[in-house]
Amino acid sequence: MINKIKGQDKVITSLMRSIENDKVGQSYLFYGPTGVGKLTTAFYFVMAINCTNRDLGSPCGKCNSCRKFMKLSHPDLIYLFPTPNLKLSEDGEIKETKYQKEFETYIQQKIETPWNDYVFSASSEIRIGAIRWVQNRLSLSKNEAKKRICIIEDADRMNNNTANAFLKTLEEPPEDTVIILTTSKPNSLLPTIISRCQRVAFNNLSNPTVESILRENFNIDLVKAKSFAKISYGNAEKAIQLISQDTDSGRNIALKLIQLALDNQDLDFLSFLNEIKDVKQKKILQSVHANIVLFLMDLIYQRENPSLVVNVDSLTLLDKIQAHKTITSLDIYQLIDESRELQRMIELNVYNNLIVTSLYNMLKKIMKK
Repeated sequence: MINKIKGQDKVITSLMRSIENDKVGQSYLFYGPTGVGKLTTAFYFVMAINCTNRDLGSPCGKCNSCRKFMKLSHPDLIYLFPTPNLKLSEDGEIKETKYQKEFETYIQQKIETPWNDYVFSASSEIRIGAIRWVQNRLSLSKNEAKKRICIIEDADRMNNNTANAFLKTLEEPPEDTVIILTTSKPNSLLPTIISRCQRVAFNNLSNPTVESILRENFNIDLVKAKSFAKISYGNAEKAIQLISQDTDSGRNIALKLIQLALDNQDLDFLSFLNEIKDVKQKKILQSVHANIVLFLMDLIYQRENPSLVVNVDSLTLLDKIQAHKTITSLDIYQLIDESRELQRMIELNVYNNLIVTSLYNMLKKIMKK
């Protein structure tokens, strides 16, 4: 199973070798960019440590231990993540019951669709009450695992009191326990916490790596895979989220705007604007903007490195623009820089017709070259 993690070969080799040589550490810090497999690797690693059927590969994903870890129900697993103030007791009881359903939804989503973001209804962090619960759990005897496991997701979201309280656990970790912290912001952690962990650095994922993840696991075509990989900037989690969103309409709108701007069809644009007046979802507007940027970059790639072109199904349109317009690479880069303001407007939920019109006028500016 762990071989399914792509783009982190050195990390996987090192972790698996530590199991084989019986040199698993007690405290690890998995750090690196968002969406590159830190948390998934953490779970597969601890599953491999406790797997009872290594003949099928480690972790096998089929033995009783693996199945319990995959369901986040193993009695020797402590899984901690930022939440609203649950007023957690040392026994793990959620006293602030209004967040009980949200907590359960978060856990279920991690099991079923771990790449999706879940936003709690209140500000979230890792509070000292949660650390007291962890410390109480670690003071008890383990149940059935070879090694008891504590995984803390987004460990940088501990406040100072929480971090200092947790530091005591790292200074004297319980026997037969493996603690893994994950973070995309290691500089936000106390230096004393970092110094007590084995640091495991995760790399950015290349676009081809993200493409292969998408094509192998989600059965999408080459154009979509290349587009999502490029838009996500090496964040596989973000790329997978895009698959589940209505990005097809975003790309179609982007290509239509490009064609209208190229042909200088202002009246047709106004008709088209009326057709899409109900497109109010932020994610679609984000997709429109991102796909326009991708197309503009393809104008450069087509000249300088055709193998990098994303819109391989729109080569005729690219050729048409190249043949009739004297657009320089500098023109394109300047336009992309200008488009960042539109990206900010989308985030601020500015009126969608204004954003689409601004995108159209931006394209017309370069098409007049």
